[in-house]
Parts: sequence; C-alpha cells; structure tokens
Amino acid sequence: YDGNSSMRPLTTGEWEIDGNFLEVDMERQRVFFLGAKDTPTEQHLYLASLAEGSDPTTIHRLTPPSFNHRVTLCVDRSLFVSIHSSLSSPFACTVHRISDPMPPTATDSFPAPEVS
Repeated sequence: YDGNSSMRPLTTGEWEIDGNFLEVDMERQRVFFLGAKDTPTEQHLYLASLAEGSDPTTIHRLTPPSFNHRVTLCVDRSLFVSIHSSLSSPFACTVHRISDPMPPTATDSFPAPEVS
C-alpha cells in the first residue's frame, strides 16, 4: 500500500510469508519479513523495497541458509538477532549488522545490503 489508495505486490511466486512478523521502514522505503522462499523447511529474514516502481522479484535474504530462523530487529533496524537451528545444529543466537544502502529509486534496482 503506497498511501495513495493503491496496492501492489512486494514479492512474487508460490511461497509462504509469516504474517506475524512484518517490519516496515518508511524512512528507507523497505520492509522486513520472515518467509520460506528458498525452501519450505527453513524460515528466513527477507528485505524488499517499497519504492515506487521497484521490482517484486528482487528481494534479499538476510539470514544464512541451512537454518530455521526467528529474528528480532533493533529499533533503528540496523541490527537483528537471529535464534536459529537445524536438524544437525542445536539452537544458536547471533547478532547481525545490516548496512544501509542508499534508498532505491523507481529506476534503480534494489541494492543488497551487507549483513555481517
């Protein structure tokens, strides 16, 4: 929803998004959400652009593969905490920094932020 009574998709494809976790960052024109795009057995944190004209096929996974993640974003959305595990790895807790790329414009592709 862009505030002008029009809606558009933020993602495409046949995969699940967890409706219980959604963080909208209007200042930077982006949205964070949990979903299972890469595999139905793993939940990851993704980032998509809210910028007008952005491509709904361009989303970025921010969590490492091969784990199922539960995340908490810090208030300024510069860090997130992931509690993750897999069938072969016990629960672990990690903190990740999200670098802040320049906000995308309608003609730019959405740059992938660096996660450390």
